[in-house]
Amino acid sequence: MEDPCPFCEINTGRAPATFVHEWSDAFAIVPLNPVVEGHVLVIPKTHVEDFTTDPEVTAKTYRRAAELGRDLQLQHANAITSKGEHATQSVFHLHVHLVPRTKNDGLALPWYSGKSKKAKPEQEPCGDYPPEIVRDDEGREWETGDCWCTLPKGHEGKHFCGPCTKRHGMPGWSE
Repeated sequence: MEDPCPFCEINTGRAPATFVHEWSDAFAIVPLNPVVEGHVLVIPKTHVEDFTTDPEVTAKTYRRAAELGRDLQLQHANAITSKGEHATQSVFHLHVHLVPRTKNDGLALPWYSGKSKKAKPEQEPCGDYPPEIVRDDEGREWETGDCWCTLPKGHEGKHFCGPCTKRHGMPGWSE
């Protein structure tokens, strides 16, 4: 446990925070660095390190996050928690990020690596459709456009660029 735990300090009134809501078993605050307007943390009053420490506390905390999301009439949102430093946990007291979302808000989920998931056959692309970077509806960047005219064995059903796979009748293309 961190010494002292910042969320325990907030819970006991020894540290400041902007409270959004408080229940008998949890509270919701605005984080120090909200990623969007309306981003809140839902935190159990009982200190548990992460969501695996006490499943009962985790369930109650997520229930509070769901209630708050409903009360705030969130149409699109993520409710996210993490376990461990490599999973982006920075405060080792269970907390659920309730993050309102909008189309093209540019936010990537914590597990979005930014790496292309494109298949890499052992041959060179034909060059009919040179690569270009495109942005999807969630603001993520993807490389597209490589044309693999002949698929080596084992690559059937992988994702390939639409124009070329349609033209060549290759698997992986969809309208």
